[in-house]
Amino acid sequence: MGLVTTTAERRAEAEGADCSPEGQWNCMPRTWQRCADGKWSQVMNLSDGTICTPAGLTEEITIEHDGSVNGTDDGGGSRRTSDGTRSSVSRFLVLWVLAMLIQWRWS
Repeated sequence: MGLVTTTAERRAEAEGADCSPEGQWNCMPRTWQRCADGKWSQVMNLSDGTICTPAGLTEEITIEHDGSVNGTDDGGGSRRTSDGTRSSVSRFLVLWVLAMLIQWRWS
């Protein structure tokens, strides 16, 4: 007889139930809840192809690509990150330089 293994998944807390500490996450791992104002939020679904880690009650969670959509079965190993902040800073810098050039040209 072979060894049977199962993955225990964290269960949702009752929405509105008391919780502590403030800001704690409940990662389940395709859904999540957050402790806010001493009460558990409703269960929120993650986007297809993403999971939260670590599973269970934790102070911080990470949302990761699991490789199940868009034909990129990388097993969740890819660490894609957003460059939103850097991109915004770059745009601001370009606009500032343009504004200075325009001001210099007409002064």
